[in-house]
Amino acid sequence: VGVNVRRATEAEAVAEALQLHHPDLQASNTRDDPECVRPTPLDVAVDGTRIALSLAPASWAVVSLAPPS
Repeated sequence: VGVNVRRATEAEAVAEALQLHHPDLQASNTRDDPECVRPTPLDVAVDGTRIALSLAPASWAVVSLAPPS
């Protein structure tokens, strides 16, 4: 997935990027296995005003941006 950051001369820095995914779409957290489905770090590339990332099928992702330093 590619995202262009509007109103920026360069993309903000990525403060945090997480993905929630499990290969088994029926997987769920239980009392016996509370960490079965959990957020994992997501690789994000920043190039100028463009942010690129690869998402797993049937996943949720969150990318938090911070101003460039």
